[in-house]
Amino acid sequence: MPTNDDALIPVVRGVYRLRSRNLTIGVYTELGIFIGIREKFDHRYLDAEVWNRPPEVLGTAVPLERLGTLPAEIAASEDLGTACRVCGEPADYVRWGDLPSNGFPGRWCHVDAQGVPIADAHEPNVWSVTNEALFEFLDALDPAAPSSR
Repeated sequence: MPTNDDALIPVVRGVYRLRSRNLTIGVYTELGIFIGIREKFDHRYLDAEVWNRPPEVLGTAVPLERLGTLPAEIAASEDLGTACRVCGEPADYVRWGDLPSNGFPGRWCHVDAQGVPIADAHEPNVWSVTNEALFEFLDALDPAAPSSR
């Protein structure tokens, strides 16, 4: 794996052309990862790779060129949390203090804006909310992307 000897030191929300296993372009996050578009089996989705900065961290992504900055209105995350497919309201996995008799440490619940479970709501049909804005932003920067052809 290449080192950072000739590479850039990334800044948070900076967008970079990368040398990595699965990403060509990515946005750097405060978690020390790059999020970009990965293609696998004809499916394209947001994925993350760790910034390679030996000897501290042996990651899989090295920034080669800064392309710009992610606009403030776009979240620098792979997804936007979880929500109920039925009503669209936020949902989260809420853990119980003691392991219940069914063997699960918690259950999926609707939650309010502070993340507090809502007791009277129907049981959610949960899904991960895709960060479409980030996908579209990164996709437009990659001239080799299938949707850009």
